[in-house]
Amino acid sequence: MRKLTFTLCIIPTVIFGSIGASAGKEIIYPSCQENSDNIGIQKLCLEKYFVFKGRPIHPKIIKDFMTWLSDNGDQVVAINLEDSQGADRYCCDDDVTVRVTADGKTFAKAERSAGGWIAYIFHGRTSDGLYFLEVNESGGGSGVFGTLLILKITEAFYFEQHTVQNFAKYINPKIDKSQNKRLHLNKVGTVLLGDRQAHRIEIVDDSLVINGKKIEIPGM
Repeated sequence: MRKLTFTLCIIPTVIFGSIGASAGKEIIYPSCQENSDNIGIQKLCLEKYFVFKGRPIHPKIIKDFMTWLSDNGDQVVAINLEDSQGADRYCCDDDVTVRVTADGKTFAKAERSAGGWIAYIFHGRTSDGLYFLEVNESGGGSGVFGTLLILKITEAFYFEQHTVQNFAKYINPKIDKSQNKRLHLNKVGTVLLGDRQAHRIEIVDDSLVINGKKIEIPGM
């Protein structure tokens, strides 16, 4: 993954590039434009901008959370951000457009090789850790299907990768636990928004508001 396409007030940097909306609007912090291994910085950048290691979460990662029209329920409910952002599986950045909307929200759109596209707007996060992503998908036809994706981020240790050959070298071989935690993006809910329907989605006073109506959400 080598490049991103930016719109609006662009000030290029080596890794990411500053993104500004307009005069008086917030821009992405310089620390969030860097490929940081500090989990505290990673969490802050996700909370404020949905940015991980210097780039907004790739829309193709979000695509893996979406349920096929032919299926029911959820299939993929968690993704490891550490090894997914920048992976060939979710290639590439040169087919992604990123901007900050007029009201300061992160927008990202990726073209799909088979035709169509997937795009999202990050509407914000509540204090209890729920992230709200408005996702729109086109398969290349006239339909544009919208979903409000509700996500949560968790930290977890993991078992490091080994090979059978390594086990053979030791009398008492073992599987090692990681020294550090990694961040997992978890799908906890969806709201279907329909085909080519416009909605006003906001996080107001730590609550989800859709089309002016406050939506009650239970604690997790």
